[in-house]
Amino acid sequence: MRLRAGRLRAVRWQGRDRAIRVHDLFEGHPQPMWYYDPQTLAFLQVNDAAVRLYGYSQAEFLQMQVPDLRHPAERADLVERLRQRAPGASVVHCTRHRCKTGGWLDIQISAKEARYGGRTAILVLAVDISAQVAAQQALQRQEQQFRALHASLSEVLWLATPDGRALLYLSPAFEQVYGLAAEDFRRDPSLWLAHVHADDRSAAHRSGQQLFSSGSAEMQYRICRADGELRWISDRRTLVRDEQGEVAMIAGIAEDITARRVDQDTLRRNSQELADRYAELARFNRAAVDREMDMIALKAQINLLSQAQQLPPPYRLAFAATPGDQVAVP
Repeated sequence: MRLRAGRLRAVRWQGRDRAIRVHDLFEGHPQPMWYYDPQTLAFLQVNDAAVRLYGYSQAEFLQMQVPDLRHPAERADLVERLRQRAPGASVVHCTRHRCKTGGWLDIQISAKEARYGGRTAILVLAVDISAQVAAQQALQRQEQQFRALHASLSEVLWLATPDGRALLYLSPAFEQVYGLAAEDFRRDPSLWLAHVHADDRSAAHRSGQQLFSSGSAEMQYRICRADGELRWISDRRTLVRDEQGEVAMIAGIAEDITARRVDQDTLRRNSQELADRYAELARFNRAAVDREMDMIALKAQINLLSQAQQLPPPYRLAFAATPGDQVAVP
């Protein structure tokens, strides 16, 4: 009997010791924790971390129910789900809680069934993930802005693996410029060279070799679209290296410069035609001046012959540099 009584006392002390350790772990845990009644959904106990995060005092928490932390529009649905929770079920999910100041926190909830004061309760661990959610949302906004920017650009932006055999990214402008489905090009990047005009293909191939020898390359060439239309392309590409200096990817921009080339060709033709017209006018002016000088010389000779025969000169001279070289005015 004494042995049995001793064992019972030992079990009770072990139970008390375990309860003390659990209580200390709950109170001293760095993350917010609380117990709540699965029937009334009222808070039974909260730890100091919950008080610090949410701003409610212990007394205020004990006057609240779990749905009070949620948006009013969500509370009725939450009550229904919490009361239908299967016994013994553990739940992990993310939600938003309102703190005492009125601000909102993004919270990851881990809940499981536990014993509190000799009855069944739900133990909740709440982790504030507001910073992570804000960072993720900021990244998503940047990605949306990035996609919107690329969708609005007329240039084709692309990224490829270091060997150029696989595409990592291709902007939406590709289909408009090349007249090809982007998916076809992703499956076979060699379609690029196949659509370069035959007369420009060797130069385009050399541009690819220059890229790997010097780290960047730029050239202009013609492409034959799938519909047969001919377009001029300005192709700029560069090797992107990582912190160790290794090639991480190839980045390129392909721009349709057909209109610009047409304007340049038109301007060049107009400039040449204007130069030709000026040359023609200069030749005409020289011929006209020569004819005029010949006419003046002829009139001067007639005046001299008339004077030799004691006749009045038929032409009035405008000026006279020498007696034998005068300019006449009719």
